[in-house]
Amino acid sequence: MSYSPKLAAALSGATLRQLAHWRNARTGRGAVLVPEVSPVRPVLYSFRDLIALRTV
Repeated sequence: MSYSPKLAAALSGATLRQLAHWRNARTGRGAVLVPEVSPVRPVLYSFRDLIALRTV
């Protein structure tokens, strides 16, 4: 099952802007969380991604 960024944000407690920042590799340090299902548009998060987001 895959989750859209809007649903992933609601389920994880993060904002859409935080999710976008964490998957952005241009921050100099690399991406914090690359979505497992689809890292490019359309971005889709997996259940394991949501678990990782909740633990943060």
